[in-house]
Amino acid sequence: MRKTLLFIMVSLACSFMIFAGGAGEKNNGNDIVSIDVWHSMEGSNGQVMSSLIAEFNETKGKELGIFANDCFQGSDTAVKLKTCIQTNDIENMPDVCQIYNASLPVVDATNCAVDIDSMWGKGSASVSKSDLIESGIYCYTYEGRLLSMPFNTSTILLYCNLDAFAEAGLTEDDLPRTWDEVYEVGKKLIKLDENGNVIRYGINWQLARYELFDVMGVIGPEGTAFADNNNGRDGLVSKVICEDEMLQVFKMWEKFSKVPGLLNDSGSDQSGNFASGLNAMALRSSAGIGAITSMTDANGMHWAAAKLPVFNVETDKGGAALGGASLAMFDRGDEAKKNAAWEFIMWMVSAETQAKWAMATGYLPVNINSQNLDSYKEFVAASPAVAVALEQLHEALPTTQETVMNMQDEISGYIKTAATDVKNGDITAEEAVARIIQESEQAFSTYNRANQ
Repeated sequence: MRKTLLFIMVSLACSFMIFAGGAGEKNNGNDIVSIDVWHSMEGSNGQVMSSLIAEFNETKGKELGIFANDCFQGSDTAVKLKTCIQTNDIENMPDVCQIYNASLPVVDATNCAVDIDSMWGKGSASVSKSDLIESGIYCYTYEGRLLSMPFNTSTILLYCNLDAFAEAGLTEDDLPRTWDEVYEVGKKLIKLDENGNVIRYGINWQLARYELFDVMGVIGPEGTAFADNNNGRDGLVSKVICEDEMLQVFKMWEKFSKVPGLLNDSGSDQSGNFASGLNAMALRSSAGIGAITSMTDANGMHWAAAKLPVFNVETDKGGAALGGASLAMFDRGDEAKKNAAWEFIMWMVSAETQAKWAMATGYLPVNINSQNLDSYKEFVAASPAVAVALEQLHEALPTTQETVMNMQDEISGYIKTAATDVKNGDITAEEAVARIIQESEQAFSTYNRANQ
């Protein structure tokens, strides 16, 4: 099964390399419409992104007379995009830009942004709104407008080392469903040497913005939002509205922190440190499935993926928040470029392209029709972890989402620092939550004064 999955991934990588190698020089003929595509994909995912752009140019782009320029812009395209917007530098703005949902206010700040809903049915019209996952539509809707097209999607999973489970007398039936179960199972998985040094941690769980919003987001029948204004989708956030739920998470974190060897909170090389056996369990994105599959196929480790744990299986129904990013488009005063940008986006979210992208990266398709393709069915059959991720993605409430707030890195820093201080015993869970709320609301106020 694992060898089949690895073969599929390698085959896809080779086919992408053929397209990337054959892209050649840009055709500057008068009949070619050139568009700039900004993205933040790097490493192996960046290679796949570049290969997809090259494949578009060699296929649909060549057919329609469109050439997409591959423009990597670093880890956050919103920073450069905001600079262009603030200086009204329309000439140097992109035609298509990959953005995270937190950056929707940046897109909204310019009258050059094209509402996706205004484009349905135009051009080749190969994709309709009903073809996309509902949570993706909700995720990138801001103040009632779909500002960008869902593109790369993920969900958070609990990865479990089944060899470590067996060593501790556990089986796949013991995969944890609740955080209390994670705590009890994790204690059994700890391995120390004769001097008390950790050989194997119970769980790798970093607590920053991404993890907190997911772990907290499941709480309650309707899920839990971090901030007001519909979690930032109806306007700029100003208040934190989840004090009790955040305290629930931090109390569990405090409990984990008191057991030597149970909690490894490092965010460094999570896939590698799980595959090597350093961490018996790991909480991380489904985008890591491909890397973990490749590494464990090489070393023979057996593992499984479980859904995001909840606090109460009877009442916690929010589900995991959608991860990933989207493709926004901009009208720079050239109707031909605008239409070309739409054709490019349509191709990128088609069922076939989304299946290729998902199989090569570990992301999940935003086009529901991808799951009906034989190639993707074979891929899912070879990877039970992908099947778990898809099931969790479709079970989650569409309204369970990360917060839209352009100061997300700042907020993440507050959360991570507070979590570290709790783990070190410097502050209590109650003090951590109070501090996060105070710091976050001050950051909201500062941003809002400058941007309203």
